[in-house]
Amino acid sequence: MLDTALELLRNLKVNDDTRSIPVVLLTWRDRLEDLTRAFKEGAAGYILKPVTADDLVDTISRVLSDEQAA
Repeated sequence: MLDTALELLRNLKVNDDTRSIPVVLLTWRDRLEDLTRAFKEGAAGYILKPVTADDLVDTISRVLSDEQAA
C-alpha cells in the first residue's frame, strides 16, 4: 500500500498542475526507510496509525503553515 501511495505522490510531484499540493501520508508503516522514502518523494508530512485527532490537526496545521511561509 505504501508503494502505491508513493507512486501517486511521484505522479503528483512531476505534474506542473499538482506539484504544489502538499501531501500527508497516513500509514501504519513505521520503518525509518519508509519515512525517508516518503519525504524524498516529496511528502509534506507522515502520520503513523493509530492517529489521534490532535496529531492529525497538528500535522495538517504545520504543513499548511509551512506552505504559507514558502
